[in-house]
Amino acid sequence: MKKKLVVIINDRLSDLITKGEITPRYYNPGEVFDEVHLIATNDDRPDLAILKKTAGRAELFFYNFPIPKSYILIMDFFPEWVERKILLLLNDINIRKIDPLLVRCYGSGTNSLLAYCIYQKWKYSFVVSLHTHPDAFVCGRYEWPLRKMYSFCLKRMDKRILSKAAMILPVYSSILDYLESINLRERSRVLYNVLDAVNIRLKSDYTLSFPIKILSVGRIVQGKFPLQLVKAISEIPSAELTIIGDGSWWKKLKNLVKKLNLEGRVFLIPSLPNNQLVSQLYQYDLFAVHSDYPEMNKSTMEAMLAGLPIILNKRRRAAVKELNDATIRLVENTKEGYKGAILALLQDKNAREEYARAIHSYAVKTFLPEKCEIDYKEVYESQQ
Repeated sequence: MKKKLVVIINDRLSDLITKGEITPRYYNPGEVFDEVHLIATNDDRPDLAILKKTAGRAELFFYNFPIPKSYILIMDFFPEWVERKILLLLNDINIRKIDPLLVRCYGSGTNSLLAYCIYQKWKYSFVVSLHTHPDAFVCGRYEWPLRKMYSFCLKRMDKRILSKAAMILPVYSSILDYLESINLRERSRVLYNVLDAVNIRLKSDYTLSFPIKILSVGRIVQGKFPLQLVKAISEIPSAELTIIGDGSWWKKLKNLVKKLNLEGRVFLIPSLPNNQLVSQLYQYDLFAVHSDYPEMNKSTMEAMLAGLPIILNKRRRAAVKELNDATIRLVENTKEGYKGAILALLQDKNAREEYARAIHSYAVKTFLPEKCEIDYKEVYESQQ
């Protein structure tokens, strides 16, 4: 008898393919399942030939099931109507014929809503990984008061849906605070994102480049705008900064670089295939980013695994347990904060290397890709 997994996502996988962020076995860690049925709650039509490796050796099936995000806003007020509406449309995907051992959701939202409706109708167990939470998710995306309303409705929906999940899997520890706020922390286990285990190269030589090469990776949006980092670079003539990322504030960043006359030392790259990016991490001397989000994003984790010295601003919101003074050089989000940390790390090669190797050791212990894949396999097998 074939073991079947239904995976529900709301990501546009075509965008991830373009970014080169397709990880082998990502939807079938440990090769537990023989069939992976992937349902996208949008109208995206990704290239299945490229997507196939996310299922490993399993046969991959793909379905579109667009769900309006407005359902999140009304779910708490009209739950029966939303469930009936979704189940009526779900006739196009014969869940009973698939007969999965488990339903897996990547994130909450329209995808967890679909998993909940499937559970309510047919009692198929579902597991949800949380990659963010409502307050962080809506930050910078919706203007007040819509931001407040969306956060409120998403929290209410999460409380209803996640209480029925067989297990909740936050991908970093600060999400536990959110789960505690809705009385669901005891149902959770932190399991980190599975990173690219093939292409990340470990840095072995900590001799400085000339000019010094500093890397920053992340979306260029309000909560991640690297204003103070760029200003710090303007006062370190021996340093170059490469910023990889795109977003709604990219033009503002471009104008800032021009205003400070840094076009020859600050290089803006909107996107780079992830396999190419992680294979080049070891070539940089430092990794520095800014984020107001209570998150541990994949680019920082990849830099840690590559053994780069890392500088990050202290968070205005809830701190991230994994990103503390023992693992990361945390600074105030000021020009002086970034500048001081950069210069301190550049002055002493032995101290810089010792610090970077400690970061790498922590990363290996905490979220080595092979370890994370085994952890997910254990969760899947425990739910069968």
